[in-house]
Amino acid sequence: DRARRALLLVLLRAEVALAAAGAEEETARARELALVARQGLGLLGPAAAPATIQVTVAPPPTPPPVPEAEPARPAEPEPELTERERGILQRLVTGASNAEIARDLYLSEATVKGYVSRLMRRFERDNRTQLALLAARWFDPTGG
Repeated sequence: DRARRALLLVLLRAEVALAAAGAEEETARARELALVARQGLGLLGPAAAPATIQVTVAPPPTPPPVPEAEPARPAEPEPELTERERGILQRLVTGASNAEIARDLYLSEATVKGYVSRLMRRFERDNRTQLALLAARWFDPTGG
């Protein structure tokens, strides 16, 4: 059953290729392919004359319209930040944990946690992920 469906598909594509073929070489290849598919399907008579087969080719479905991209929002200006706040936010954007930030900036984890909490309140964010997403709009997370 799978082989029969595959041969029917080959025959259909060969018929489409025949209809669209321009050059003699393309037409000859499409005819050969159709002949092989017909033979495999047992559609050739005893005298090897091709049987008549009706194939209806529908145009391909129209793809859905591509939504227009939203216009890029202008970058938000970076608020006034201390060097320490900037360093913490830059590392927060990269997904660093409080422990990693503390290690990088030679601070205690408690100090980093305090900074992060104050920054979340200051910028009205409920969690560090929201704060990191906001900060990502202000500067390059690699620090450049």
